[in-house]
Amino acid sequence: AAGGDSIDNVTAIRKAITVYEASINGAHRQEMDIYLPPGIYHISDSLLFQKHDAVINFDGKLRPYGSSYSRYLVVIDGDEDSRTTKYPLQHNRARLSVKRLRLDGRHQCKGFRIEDMMHAQINEVHCERIKGAAFKASRFKESIITNLNIHTSKASTDSALLILDGETGTQDANNNLRFIAPNIEYSGGRYVYISTSSTTLPRGIDFIGAQLHHLDLTAVESSVGIRIDSTGSVGDVVVDIVKGRDIKFFGGNIRVPASPYSRCVRIGQGANAPQRTHFYGTVISNATTTGGMGIEVRAA
Repeated sequence: AAGGDSIDNVTAIRKAITVYEASINGAHRQEMDIYLPPGIYHISDSLLFQKHDAVINFDGKLRPYGSSYSRYLVVIDGDEDSRTTKYPLQHNRARLSVKRLRLDGRHQCKGFRIEDMMHAQINEVHCERIKGAAFKASRFKESIITNLNIHTSKASTDSALLILDGETGTQDANNNLRFIAPNIEYSGGRYVYISTSSTTLPRGIDFIGAQLHHLDLTAVESSVGIRIDSTGSVGDVVVDIVKGRDIKFFGGNIRVPASPYSRCVRIGQGANAPQRTHFYGTVISNATTTGGMGIEVRAA
C-alpha cells in the first residue's frame, strides 16, 4: 500500500488482510499484528475482517477513494460462534484486538461497523469528518472500547454517530459492554442511539467518563462545513435511549448549547420504555443556566 490521493489502496490492504487471516489458527495463532504504517491511505471499498484473534494496528489514516464512496471504511463481521461462545481462558487474550484505527470520512462516508462479536478489546478509534454512523455495533457483547473519539462529523440520515442495536451488551448479565472515556464533540445530529427492532433488548452497557458535547461554535462549523441544527428537533438529542435494559452512565458530561437547542437525553419513545437507565455523577446540562431541557422521559 502507498499513500497519495490518486492511489486506491483497497486491493493491497485486502491482500495483507487475506494473508494475515490465513495465518490465524485458533489457540495456536501467530503472534503478530496486521499493521498499517503512518500515512494517508485511500480505499474504494470497506476493509472487511472476519477471523477471530485478529490484532489490528493501523497507524495510517484511512480515507475514501474518489468522491462517490459512502459506505463504511472498516467492517468487523463475526459469526454466531464469535457472538455467543465464551472465549477459552487458555487463549489469554481478546478474541479481537484493535490497537489503533484512524478514519477520515471526508464528509462523504461512514466509519466503523462491528457485528457478531464478543470479548473484543478496541482502543483508540479516531473518527473525523464522518457522514453517517461513525461507530455502529450490532450483536456486540462483553467487550471494552477505550478512547473512542468522534469529532467534526454529522449523523446525516443515520440514527446517530454512535449506534448500538440488536442483541448488544452482555451475554449473561455478568460482564457488560463498556465504553471507557468516549469523546464526541463538534458534530451534528444525535450522538448516541440505543434501540433494537428485535425482541432481544440491548442490555448491560456502561459509559464511563463519557464526554458528549453538542457545542455551537461558529468558527468550527465554518471550518469543517458542519451545521449543528438549532431548531429543537429530535435530531439534536445528544443521547437517545429508545429500547434497552441496564444502561449506565458513570461520571462524564452530556451537554448542549443554550436554548433553543433541544434535549441532552431522551429516555423512551412512544410506548417504548427502557428498563433501569442510570446516571451516576454525570453532568447533564445546556451551556447556560436557563432554558433548554436536560432529560426528557417520553415513555410511560
